[in-house]
Amino acid sequence: MKLEDFDLTAEQMEKAKACETPEELLALAKQEGIELSEEQLEGISGGADWGCSGFLSSYAY
Repeated sequence: MKLEDFDLTAEQMEKAKACETPEELLALAKQEGIELSEEQLEGISGGADWGCSGFLSSYAY
């Protein structure tokens, strides 16, 4: 799961990069009104081998 898998504005992308836990990322999505697919939810919440550091480091800046 990569940040590019989400439809984010530049501002939302910066906020997502600041998240340190999956819970923070989920809270941000809820706060921003971002609708997540089942695959995205599973990737964030632990349905995949994922963590915020891994998620963010896999994104090509």
